[in-house]
Amino acid sequence: MATVSSPAFWNDLYASGGDGWELGQPAPPLVDFVETTPPPHGRVAVPGCGRGHDVRYLATQGYAATGFDFSPAAIAAARTLA
Repeated sequence: MATVSSPAFWNDLYASGGDGWELGQPAPPLVDFVETTPPPHGRVAVPGCGRGHDVRYLATQGYAATGFDFSPAAIAAARTLA
């Protein structure tokens, strides 16, 4: 059995549909924050980016955003969506 700190654990969650946090869009609190109190543009890291919705949103807002995730399946999906 894979542990939470292994890529296999996260790949299994994505494959089984166990990613209940997936909204199919950027996180609403992030969008609200950026739109109401925009921080200065610069480099932004998004650890645990999943399918990359937040990363893509930040990039469209002018940030140099980079996403990271344990799951190769999530990164592949993020690249496809990008």
